[in-house]
Amino acid sequence: MHLQIGIISLVYAALILYRKNVLLRKFNIQTWLMIKSGLMFVMLSIAALINQKTFFDKDVIPKLRQNMITIIIFICFTLLEVFGWLYMLKNSDMSRMIPLNSVYISVFSALLGIAILNENFSYKTGAGIIFAIISIYLLN
Repeated sequence: MHLQIGIISLVYAALILYRKNVLLRKFNIQTWLMIKSGLMFVMLSIAALINQKTFFDKDVIPKLRQNMITIIIFICFTLLEVFGWLYMLKNSDMSRMIPLNSVYISVFSALLGIAILNENFSYKTGAGIIFAIISIYLLN
């Protein structure tokens, strides 16, 4: 499992480096998001054509209608997060931003999991959160 996570993390870091050094220098944030969204739409359309039963299930449309407000709120927050993240990536040092982002995600995910999902809190988790907070201090 650690090897797989390590490989995925290496690919993720390489993609971030490429996005920062190449794509965000050639395109503004809005143009890049439009290109990325267009490519995702094309890939999902191809996947939908290949696997029509999953994409065009008879229960999908009623679920979309029932959850429209939740979906719109989620999309709005996602847009805020994406624009903020790309702005930070473009205008700050990658060597500091990415580790800080990862630490904050780890801390907030653990705390939200404990508070909202009633996940188990252990001394190990508490120690991890404390060390993460210390690493935030050290990275600043």
